[in-house]
Amino acid sequence: MFKNYLKYRLFQNTLVILTILFNLNCSKKNDTNQITPTPFTEILNKWNKVKAPEQGIIDISFKDNLNGYYALYPGGLSKTTDGGKNWKPVLRDKNTGSDIFNLYINNDELLFVVSNKLLTIIKNDSITNNSNLVILNRPRDISYYTTYRFMDVFFSSDKNGFLTINDLQQSLINYFKLLRTKDNGMTWSEDLIFKKSIDKFNTEKAAGYSAIYFNNKNNGWVGLQNNIAICTHEDSSWTLSKSQFYNITSIYGISKNVVFAADTTNLYVSTNGGIDFNRIQLNIPKQNVGFSDLEFIDDKIGYFSIGSFILKTEDGGNSWKTEVQLNPDEKIIEIDFVDKNHGWAITSKGFLLVLNE
Repeated sequence: MFKNYLKYRLFQNTLVILTILFNLNCSKKNDTNQITPTPFTEILNKWNKVKAPEQGIIDISFKDNLNGYYALYPGGLSKTTDGGKNWKPVLRDKNTGSDIFNLYINNDELLFVVSNKLLTIIKNDSITNNSNLVILNRPRDISYYTTYRFMDVFFSSDKNGFLTINDLQQSLINYFKLLRTKDNGMTWSEDLIFKKSIDKFNTEKAAGYSAIYFNNKNNGWVGLQNNIAICTHEDSSWTLSKSQFYNITSIYGISKNVVFAADTTNLYVSTNGGIDFNRIQLNIPKQNVGFSDLEFIDDKIGYFSIGSFILKTEDGGNSWKTEVQLNPDEKIIEIDFVDKNHGWAITSKGFLLVLNE
């Protein structure tokens, strides 16, 4: 949840690293003086680690402890009705978009599939709406720069939802656009537009970050790469946080005032609605990774994944303890929970972590 294009980059980079390690291993087969490394002992606690049914899983979303979906890179969906024991492909013969980034199930049991240029809405395994939402009304960029990219989707109620678009124009001005729907995604209107000048040599990095969380239609937060925009009223009343970040990946508000945010290196908390954030000291090694994820079950219990760790809080974020620790070269790229007893995570080495108490 509250994810973005960063996972796709992390997945690609992991494949490159694994290829390099394989080649190095092959070149050292005849070296009789190799030192056998000490085996790493994973910490899993109550989680089970199982081989994923397919390679390339990039996102996972459950509506309850039995029914859920996962998405493949670069495209494809599968569904489970028994909590992940068995999966079956769905809609593989339909266009649900390439480079899928995010899956989201709202309270009306609609599945939203966010891909590079396509937003697909699915109900009962049938596509109800499939649109590229061409609202930009501008000729396609003739350079190699991507003109726009859908990023993240979130619903504050059954029918009120939000979609972020990262729009990189020929002038190298980055437009973060927030679209709002009041009819379950059938129609969308522009809300927030935020401009940022982009270094032409760093457009790939600049175009890859976004996150959304809304408590209700009047109160929410949108990650804008290095800052957070705060919504204080439905009628497009926005302000910017005073704090600066390094590429926001996830946001979660447990109340109007208490908001957690994560970037690619740290976890932060605000007690004044997002105006100011303070970094949380975590008792883990520094994680040099490209993605983190954050989710709360209620105002006390929450989970935060970064690098090879999943951390848990049971006191509203005042303290965090290690729930899962994998080998340092295996990263957590997604977590998803439906309640405190049922959760799932995806790893960069083709495994699923399952919490089923």
